[in-house]
Amino acid sequence: MSDGSRPIVGTFDTPEEAERRADAAAVVVADAEVASVGGITLKAWGEKWLERRELSKEVRDIDNMRRNFTKHVATARFADKPMLAISKADVKEWHAELAKKRVEGKKRTLSKTTIRRLHALLRVILRDACEDELIPTNPAAIKVKSGEARTDDPWTFLGLDEQRSIASCEAIPEHDRLIMRFAWHTGLRASELAALRRADVHIDDADPHVVVRYSKKDKATKSGKIRRVPLLPAALEVTKRWLELLPSYLDGNANDLRLMFPTATGARRQPGKMLGVDNAKTDRTDRRGRAVMKKVDRVPRYLRAAGITRHVRWHDLRHTCGSSLISGAWGRRWSLEEVRELLGHSSIVMTQRYAHLGDGVLKAAARATREAPSDAPSSAASKSPRSPAAPASPARPKPFSLGGSTGTRTLDLRIKSPQLYRLSYRPAGPRGAERGGP
Repeated sequence: MSDGSRPIVGTFDTPEEAERRADAAAVVVADAEVASVGGITLKAWGEKWLERRELSKEVRDIDNMRRNFTKHVATARFADKPMLAISKADVKEWHAELAKKRVEGKKRTLSKTTIRRLHALLRVILRDACEDELIPTNPAAIKVKSGEARTDDPWTFLGLDEQRSIASCEAIPEHDRLIMRFAWHTGLRASELAALRRADVHIDDADPHVVVRYSKKDKATKSGKIRRVPLLPAALEVTKRWLELLPSYLDGNANDLRLMFPTATGARRQPGKMLGVDNAKTDRTDRRGRAVMKKVDRVPRYLRAAGITRHVRWHDLRHTCGSSLISGAWGRRWSLEEVRELLGHSSIVMTQRYAHLGDGVLKAAARATREAPSDAPSSAASKSPRSPAAPASPARPKPFSLGGSTGTRTLDLRIKSPQLYRLSYRPAGPRGAERGGP
């Protein structure tokens, strides 16, 4: 009721009859769009939340977000519960169910990356519910396990030799080579590269640069900010050559969208297949016995032609830019803050992923490290290493002896100083007399 009271529907003779009446009441509540006792349900709030996000235009791909909510969040066991009744245990159980859930139309289960994205979606939905004071705490604010420990990097980058191999590989068409080189020399995302306008490329300025203002479907960039990316000498050379080649590449087709990197027909490129696709035969045949064809991305074929057999994604060209700058492979080593500005990361935490990739820094440090001589005495090897910049310790005083005629004994003393003093003496007589000596 509006005053918070709970009217009694009635008393029934059997549990079955009570359950039937409860189900009927639930239908009435649903038809009337009335929240259950305890507040609005997650499913109802999620729909309102998606509508609000769409109207605010805060999300770059609202259709994908709505699809994930409908398929994975709205089907959770707690989706019809009032949000006040959802617990952390419910969220953990949902995680376990997602780990067993199969991808639609395929035999494999959802990847750990997909599960983390779904969890992030639920966490943001419930976070906004907290801000609207619908619930006191966020039950999805829990740590998500990253999965099993890895022995390989989940993402990679092209080394300097691999970059040269691609740039000089004549088996790759020149126009595609230029696009790949532009991608790794500027670090633009695939969606930013596909949406880049010719008017935003400034090669005649005192400081050549490109203005990155658009992303997927001409929306704002991922960070929501416009950034200016300087054209390094290699990038400037690639850009000039591409502009020379562009008219013949279009072959009379109009570039109505005024794109920097249109397709040969003047259309916009697909971020997931920047260099287009090839038709390849499969092992399957159709009813007429003909081989079934499938579309295959050209990038792996180009990489093999350049002698690169390991798995490299298009997005790894962006990683190539970050790692090459940090490691100093292209000259001056850039700081994390500088790379962050160039790549458009919203947080330095994202840029820190590249820090361990600059193995050139470690190699240079290893070469500069002075190793102990191979013929050094064993006692010297046991001493603690001293930084090359540290001042040398003062010379140790020579030992001195006290009178006596028997074997020498030595004491190491530290007297009000870290300096080590060595005292040598010869006992003059038996053990007892030694204590009474000078």
